[in-house]
Amino acid sequence: MSLEQRTIGHFERMLHLRRVPILGTLAPHHLSVLAELARERFLPRGGTLMAEGEPVTSAYYLVDGEVSVKSDGRASVVFGGAELGGLHLLAREAEGPGAVARKDTLALEVEAEALFELFDDEFPILHHVLRELCRQIVAVHKRDPQWPEVPRWQTDVPTGELDLVERIFYMRQSPVFA
Repeated sequence: MSLEQRTIGHFERMLHLRRVPILGTLAPHHLSVLAELARERFLPRGGTLMAEGEPVTSAYYLVDGEVSVKSDGRASVVFGGAELGGLHLLAREAEGPGAVARKDTLALEVEAEALFELFDDEFPILHHVLRELCRQIVAVHKRDPQWPEVPRWQTDVPTGELDLVERIFYMRQSPVFA
C-alpha cells in the first residue's frame, strides 16, 4: 500500500506518539487524548513541512519517510520516528527551522492551537511535558562538560529581594536558560 493511501488508526497513533521521548511516559488515557488530536499529513518528495524563518504552527512526528531540516545555517536529515517542531512550538519562537521531505513522508501533526487548548483543559499533560523537558535539560547538563556546575552570572546578584523582571533577567544569564 502506498503512503498516500495509508491510514493510521487511533491505537497505532498512540504507539507512534509513545516513541517521542517527552510523551513516552505519559499515562495512556492522556496519550489517547493527544492521539485523537493528531492527524495524518502526507508530504510528497520535495514537499515543505515547515518553512525556514517562519513560526512553527504544528508539532510533527514522522511515521515514515525522510526529511531534510535546516536551522541556523546547519542542515541535518531526520527519518521516521523523529519528532519535529515541538520545542520550537512550546518556546513560541518567531523563526523556526525549515523542513522539506526528501522522500515521500507520512507524519502525524498536532496543531499549535489544539495543543495549547489541550494544555488548558488537561493540566496533567502540560505538567508532564514540563517535567520531561526539565529531565532532558538536566541530562544534557550532566553529559556536557562545557556547562558550568554552578550558574555563573554575568553581573552581580543583588542582595535584596528580586521582582519578577529581575528574576527573569538573571535566569536568562544562566547557560541553561540563555
